[in-house]
Amino acid sequence: MKKIAVIYVSKHHGNTEKLLKGIDSRMADRLELIPLSEAENRDFSDYDMIGLASGIYGFELDPGLTSFALSCSSLPKEIFIVYTSGIGKDGFANGFIKKLKAAGHEIVGTFQCKGCDTFGPLKLVGGIAKGHPDEEDIISGTEFIKELTLLMKGTA
Repeated sequence: MKKIAVIYVSKHHGNTEKLLKGIDSRMADRLELIPLSEAENRDFSDYDMIGLASGIYGFELDPGLTSFALSCSSLPKEIFIVYTSGIGKDGFANGFIKKLKAAGHEIVGTFQCKGCDTFGPLKLVGGIAKGHPDEEDIISGTEFIKELTLLMKGTA
């Protein structure tokens, strides 16, 4: 079986962690979920694929995750990205993807979904994307990861 780890940052409402744990439970715990705080000084060379996951903070993925991904020499070449955001918009990872590609990584897929957001003035109106990630988001995320594992098997 291929080894896949997801290094993640999940602040505020824990949207990204909720999504990842939901996906992992539907995949018979086949993913290794690693909070960024536990990823420093680990060797990832035994993994076939790494996911990098974060909420969106200031219109981009967590800066600590970006720094880690660009400085960790043992990350496998193939990386996928998962993120949650209040508005559930594609494109927030574009800058991150450009940096990873420039560092020699291949981005094999990106998944995003809504996550409850009460940052700044949104708090005054009770937030947006309440209840997300929801069951449908988790099912979609699970299908995304399963498709990646099928692609990995096809190249093994």
